[in-house]
Amino acid sequence: MANSIPDVALDGEWVDIYAVTGITPATAFSAQNKSSGYLLIYVNETPPSGDSSWGFGVPPMQVAEVGAGDQHVWLFGNGPVFVQVQQS
Repeated sequence: MANSIPDVALDGEWVDIYAVTGITPATAFSAQNKSSGYLLIYVNETPPSGDSSWGFGVPPMQVAEVGAGDQHVWLFGNGPVFVQVQQS
């Protein structure tokens, strides 16, 4: 069974999801947007600058699957936007 992690609150800053959740980098995970605002997911060594619209958009109440292999996955939401992250 996958490990459930407490919701992550995003509030206008790009967050390295591996750093804030303790998930080992390059591990696959799912991220559910539990808020009414959009969630952005961006895969790169460094985050985009500011509140740019870079990345893959996850609509409210939807789930995105992030595959294994990337060392840094950044999440952004203007909000707060609450995200449930679950290690795959």
